[in-house]
Amino acid sequence: MEYLIADGQSQAKNKIHISYNGTNIPGHTINWSFRFWTLDTLGEDFFDLTSEEQESVLNTTTPDYEGTGASPYGSITSSSITNSSGIASSIYTAGTVAGIIEIKAGDAHINPIWRGSW
Repeated sequence: MEYLIADGQSQAKNKIHISYNGTNIPGHTINWSFRFWTLDTLGEDFFDLTSEEQESVLNTTTPDYEGTGASPYGSITSSSITNSSGIASSIYTAGTVAGIIEIKAGDAHINPIWRGSW
């Protein structure tokens, strides 16, 4: 999904698949959170940047919010369990402030490797 309307109601379903050597891993707890940058924080020219430049900005700019919500930036399911197919899901509900969101999913049973500065 490319965007949600910042109306306090729009939602996006997120899924993660956990497997090892082609075998689905059921019963793992997945912890979800998100980081949020307002458009004011990122600057007016953020969308004119290349994807590599945008990535650099996100890696070096402190987000306005980091957590699970509820906040004017939205909220997300804080945890879920992988099913027999190794899939866990969460719902992000948009807040009322426009910006960029990055969703983090971490398996509580595995040491994670994160993008950027996570």
